[in-house]
This record gives sequence, C-alpha cells and structure tokens, in this order.
Amino acid sequence: MTVEERAAVVRTIEELGIVAVIRMRDAAKLRHVVDALAEGGVRAIEVTMTVPNAVALIEQLAPALPSNILLGAGTVTDGDTARAVIDAGARFVVGPVFVREVMDTCRVRRRFSRRIASARTS
Repeated sequence: MTVEERAAVVRTIEELGIVAVIRMRDAAKLRHVVDALAEGGVRAIEVTMTVPNAVALIEQLAPALPSNILLGAGTVTDGDTARAVIDAGARFVVGPVFVREVMDTCRVRRRFSRRIASARTS
C-alpha cells in the first residue's frame, strides 16, 4: 500500500463516519454479517481478533469483497498479529491500547493504524 493509498483509507473512514465493528462467537456467520452490512451501505468493516480464526477469515474475505469495502482488523495487540492481518488483507488496523510494536509494524507495512479510546457507560 502506497502512502497515497493509506491516506485514501484515512480520508474514506473520516468521510464515512462509521466503522462496523464485528465481534461474534460463531465465525461461520461472519460472511453473512459482512454481506448484510455492505448491502445496508456500510463501507468500513472491522473484524476483531476476538472472532475465532479472525486472521484466516480476513484472508478469505479480503479478495472476495468489492473494492469499495474497507476491511480492517481490530483488537490487534501485538506486532505478530499486526503482520498477520496485514498479510491477510486488512487495509487498516485498530488496537484497544497503544502498542508501539503494532504502530511500527503498520508504519513499515504502510497500513493505517489507530488506537481507539472507549469509555464505558452504565
């Protein structure tokens, strides 16, 4: 991915304003969920590492999705996982906390990465 392509991913996510985050136990349903989201107009989809066999599923999904769908990986907490999801086809990487190794891996591999801060509400 070139610097320009990475910048385009960032712009697209900012313009879309929403990323669907998928966490599920039944990985067999992932493709159906992704298809339903895409049919509903969602163009940025994040598969978290909490989904069983998430890396393999990203590898299957990435080449099969239309080019206007941004497929990313979430809950990435180490460099090995970052490398694996990038190699599998993730176009962006998200982590729940800052991990320099993840950021460095994404920088070297020219992928957009972000730590997402979240707050719990009761």
